[in-house]
Formats: sequence, C-alpha cells, structure tokens
Amino acid sequence: MGGLLLVYGLLRFILMSRFGRVVVAIRENETRAQLIGYDPRLFKLLAFVIGAGIAGLAGCLYVNWAGYISPGVFALTMSAQAIIFVLVGGLGTLLGPILGAVLIQWLINTIGDQGTVDPGLGLGIILVAFVLLFPKGIVPLVQAAIQQALTLRKRNVGSPLLADADPLQSGAE
Repeated sequence: MGGLLLVYGLLRFILMSRFGRVVVAIRENETRAQLIGYDPRLFKLLAFVIGAGIAGLAGCLYVNWAGYISPGVFALTMSAQAIIFVLVGGLGTLLGPILGAVLIQWLINTIGDQGTVDPGLGLGIILVAFVLLFPKGIVPLVQAAIQQALTLRKRNVGSPLLADADPLQSGAE
C-alpha cells in the first residue's frame, strides 16, 4: 500500500510539473505540441522510462510478495488483466486504473470462489461491455455526472422558483 501511495504521489507531482503538462499536451495533440517547439520523441521516451521504472518496481514487489517468479506468471492473462484494469477504471486518469484493479480483482476472487463461471470468461464479458457501453471508464463517467449535476445546481441556484417547480405540473393546466 505504501508503494502504491508513493507512486501515485510521484505521478501526481510529475503531472503538475512542466514535464507533465507537456506530456499531456502531446497526448492531446502531438502535432500542436511539436509546432510549439517540444520534441515529442524525447518526452515520449522519458514517459516510457518512467513507466518502465514503475513496472520494474511492481515486479520487484511482486517477487517479494510471491517468493517466486517465472515467465509463465506474466503470460497473456496478466497482460490482458492490466489492460482491463485501465479500461474499466478510466483512460487518462491516475485513480481509474487503481479503482479498476480493485474492482476487477474483487470480482475475479468472488467469481473464482463460487466456481460457477470461468474468471477468464467473466473478464472477456467485462472487457466487451466496457468497450461498447463505457469506453472512457468509470472515473471519467462519474466525473462527467458530477460536473453535470453541479452545472444544473448552479443554474437553479439563481432562480429559487425553478428549483422548486415540478416540471410535470408546469404544463398541466
């Protein structure tokens, strides 16, 4: 848990720095960032190095926890799970993959304990459902809902009559 908080804090710090803002700008529009004067190849390389360092740390922690490592441990299933974690939690967020990992692991453990459904089949269904129904993931979906609720509340604060009015009763008479 300490490693997770440390990496999360480090990534949050990096995103608030000039380097992080440039990487986000490159993600959003690489051509525009290049026209402004940034070298996207250099920033992508540095972002990849940071990601590789975090992956190395995760591998070290996994070996320490499991006490065993082999290439079979990180087969296609583990790689697919990591992608599903990100898709379920939310692309472009830091909190999304953490939330996705917790939810999916809880679901896999629950399904695996019951023995009624193969966990691989369950992961496939979740992957297809999120790609088709919620392509941005849970965290961006919740953020958009909260933003929409705040916007509606702001509009209704200025007019107390509209806030208390029942929309079904307004045209009845």
